[in-house]
Amino acid sequence: MHTTDEQVHRAAHLIRTRYGEVLDSTPDGIVIVNADGSIIFASIQAEALFGYAHDELTGKGLEMLLPHKFRAPHVGHRTDFFSQPRTRSMGMGLELFGLRKDSSQFPVEISLSPLKTDEGILVMSAIRDITPKKIADQLMQDRTRELEAANNELGAFSYSVSHDLRAPLRAINGFCRIIMEEYTKGLPADLVRYLQLIAKNSSHMGVLVDDLLKFSQLSRQQFQLRSVAMTALARASLDELMTPEDRVSFIVEVKDMPDCSGDLVLMKQVWTNLVSNALKFTRGSHSPTIEIGQRWIDGVSTYYVKDNGAGFDMQYVHKLFGVF
Repeated sequence: MHTTDEQVHRAAHLIRTRYGEVLDSTPDGIVIVNADGSIIFASIQAEALFGYAHDELTGKGLEMLLPHKFRAPHVGHRTDFFSQPRTRSMGMGLELFGLRKDSSQFPVEISLSPLKTDEGILVMSAIRDITPKKIADQLMQDRTRELEAANNELGAFSYSVSHDLRAPLRAINGFCRIIMEEYTKGLPADLVRYLQLIAKNSSHMGVLVDDLLKFSQLSRQQFQLRSVAMTALARASLDELMTPEDRVSFIVEVKDMPDCSGDLVLMKQVWTNLVSNALKFTRGSHSPTIEIGQRWIDGVSTYYVKDNGAGFDMQYVHKLFGVF
């Protein structure tokens, strides 16, 4: 049955009297309609959102607030909602748009709630302009694409560099070993020592190149979140990296640590890197000691590997760890 103008104005007066002050104070635009789609009430925020003056929307058809292509389908959606009214979001999974008085469109999120009144069932729509959210999402997508492109370039560059460096490093190392194996007897002791240092440093350079390649691959892995047993993972890294001599000379304490949510493979790599560095730069120290544990810092669970090795100058900490 079609609603008369008198019924619309009576319902509008009822809503305005009972709920107007509350609805006008909400940050979202509130529009209340009846089963015919007539606007019974529009809050101050709704009027401002759509660019209309006070009470200019009352009694008008709701579809005037929608772009033309949405109007015909919306009549059916409105009828369906009034047949089974319940609180829900409108157009879940769809992009919704509002139409201002000046014919400009803007993206919206809408929540629907049935409202029982003396004039029958009405529907209240809470409407939010999500233009800032859309802009932020687009910026995030653009930034993500830029980061993916940068990661791909980093991976390609790292692979190229490591491949190009491996060959000359292997050649240097091989020639040094040939000289030492076949011509040692005729060489001065100092020259032999220099050749040994060249071979040792070229081998070390090869390890650094491999580490560079591994790092570039890590940046392209997808995260697989799961619960990670940090204590067990730290102990496993120690077991893999400690030599029999290390087990005799090192004092190692692994404290009980809470689990965390993370990628098991990547977290294992973090522990391996930290423990490896601790072992490498603490060997040769007096009573080499490593402590692994966890503490809360400013409300954040922080895991650490502490040792009494060579250490580094703290003024370069941002250069050492910033990349990670």
